[in-house]
Amino acid sequence: TLPIDLIWIKDSQVVGFDENLEPQGNVLDSNLATYSSPGEVDNVLEVAAGTAGRMGIKAGDRVSVKLGAH
Repeated sequence: TLPIDLIWIKDSQVVGFDENLEPQGNVLDSNLATYSSPGEVDNVLEVAAGTAGRMGIKAGDRVSVKLGAH
């Protein structure tokens, strides 16, 4: 398991993010940390830790997701 960044999204716009979240091994489900969005969201994007900072992602950025074969 690897650390991740969570990018919170509402209406295709970044509303916030949590960075460098470490995996929690050997923890009961009832003791796991929870992460809450900074407001109402309709999507959350999980990416490798450091991605948000490396890409300069900030609240207000527009998000476009392209699905399909590589």
